[in-house]
Amino acid sequence: MGEKLEITSNAYLSLLQIASKMAGFSLGEADLLRRAVGKKQKEVLDKERNHFVQGALKKGYNQGLANDIYDLIVRFANYGFNRSHAVAYSMIAYQLAYLKANFPVHFMAGLLTSAIGNDTKIAQYILETRQKEIVVLPPSINHSTYSFHVEKTDAIRFSLAAIKSVGGAALKEIFQSRKRKKFDDLFDFCIRISQKAINRKTLEFLVHSGCFDEFGEDRAVLLASLDVAIEHAQIFKPDDSNQFDLFDDEMIPKPKYVQVDPISLENKLIFEKEALGLYLSDHPISIYEKNLTRVGASLLYQLRSDNKRAIAGVYLSTLKSIRTKKGDSMAFLTVSDASGEMEAVVFPTVYKRYQPLLRQGNFLLIEGKIEDRDEKRQFIIQQITELEQWLQTKMVNQPVLYIKISSTQQDQLVLPKIKQLLQASKGDAVVVLHDEGTRKSVKLGAENNVNPTPAVIQQLRNLLGEKNVVLKD
Repeated sequence: MGEKLEITSNAYLSLLQIASKMAGFSLGEADLLRRAVGKKQKEVLDKERNHFVQGALKKGYNQGLANDIYDLIVRFANYGFNRSHAVAYSMIAYQLAYLKANFPVHFMAGLLTSAIGNDTKIAQYILETRQKEIVVLPPSINHSTYSFHVEKTDAIRFSLAAIKSVGGAALKEIFQSRKRKKFDDLFDFCIRISQKAINRKTLEFLVHSGCFDEFGEDRAVLLASLDVAIEHAQIFKPDDSNQFDLFDDEMIPKPKYVQVDPISLENKLIFEKEALGLYLSDHPISIYEKNLTRVGASLLYQLRSDNKRAIAGVYLSTLKSIRTKKGDSMAFLTVSDASGEMEAVVFPTVYKRYQPLLRQGNFLLIEGKIEDRDEKRQFIIQQITELEQWLQTKMVNQPVLYIKISSTQQDQLVLPKIKQLLQASKGDAVVVLHDEGTRKSVKLGAENNVNPTPAVIQQLRNLLGEKNVVLKD
């Protein structure tokens, strides 16, 4: 039986004492173990286990107890903090929680600014910002600054620094030139900003990001006019620092924009995502959003790993197909909607069945389940349908349940009872509520869609009257 240990309450000092008194470690050996714990060095911790257990056996402790104690040391390495660190982190966490709760717009602006350079985090924070019903304004060549900043007290303006291919030299020139006066149009911008600071690629990314939308021209027109704008700037403002300008800005004649057909929504958003790392102004699937909500599909951010069947309308952003050890094909997808992106997995059996639908840029209705892996959510796809085809089938076949509340039933108990009956029998039928008193009809949201079984309809008729509940297929 080993000797009784007296251990101090200080976490790291107690670890040194345990290693020394229980396992006979020298101070140097104990400090090596302490550093491995502090830096979470798994290989060193695994290697030192045998050393610790053998030392404890020599001290008279049994092997089971020695392994249990070492398990606690490894667990501490995974989750433990030095006390001074824990206090500091607790204080910072408290302060940040206070700011987030009481000054959400300024807090999210600061959080977004801290993530500049990390597209994944910016997309995540933008989603959270929108979920808080905070407006995110698009980047503006005349209003955006280096950081994400609060505008109009309740909105956040997108950062210029978060746009791809816009470097420090370009930002410096834009901000300095803008102090004198705001930019009037694309031609004014190209004349006033040195071509040494901004090249054609940068101009293209500024257009795709939406920075120049305030000039009132379609992005396709702006792109088509870039060559004209660059040539115009080279004539009237040559980039030779030793040559003085022959013309004042106000005296320079301006060319006209090159008129072309408007850019398609899909291309506009694809290029926007390339410039910003996310879909900001809209999402390719937005044209289907209302119908998807109506027929009960969920947004990706709403899906959880709760064993319920998940259904979502998505845009297929990327696809990577691989072969399993057995030689079967499967795929990893990146799917997205207006709420964000998610990884999706298509295993061999499903992949073989639906492979023709799996093309980048396709709109799909996916069904399956959600799993949490490595702290990330994955959509395990079990069924795939072409989105428009699925919506047409649903919209044509979707029944509607009409419920009328007569003027004699206008009391506070009727609506809760109706809601209770609807919630108890969820399904695909849309519910339309008509108030006889106000003569207004309201189509309830998809969360109130009902399975119109004879039992449910009869319960509603018992409550409201035989003629006040009608199901139409």
